[in-house]
Amino acid sequence: MEGQEATGEASGSNLFDTIDKLLLALDGNTSYKTVTVATEPSTSVSISSNSLDIDSVLTDLDNDLDRLLTARSDLGARMNYVNMTKDRLSADYNTYTKLMSNNEDVDTAEASMNVSTAQYVYEASLSVGAKVISNSLVDYLR
Repeated sequence: MEGQEATGEASGSNLFDTIDKLLLALDGNTSYKTVTVATEPSTSVSISSNSLDIDSVLTDLDNDLDRLLTARSDLGARMNYVNMTKDRLSADYNTYTKLMSNNEDVDTAEASMNVSTAQYVYEASLSVGAKVISNSLVDYLR
């Protein structure tokens, strides 16, 4: 929603014009003048005098405030949606990071035990292999 939608049209009734009219009415003025510039088909300027009634100004002010409240509630709904989406994406990020960590990270204690076990098995197999080969060579040499 753009600012003009919330405060009113640039030409015609808008919040700022209503506030100006309200100030004029509170000062005791009973009329105000507006200037209209037309560019089609040729440039022309017209000045019109309008009557100023405090009741109609207050009605316009109520309408402008209703428009602002509508814009504010629309903006609040959009902000709630953005915040909920942000929270959901943050939760998804944490979930997927944990899943990736569980899948890819190394358990240090388990990995060191596996390395130690593999080292002992390797050393034992070398020892057995050396005994088998040395006994066999001695037997062949005799």
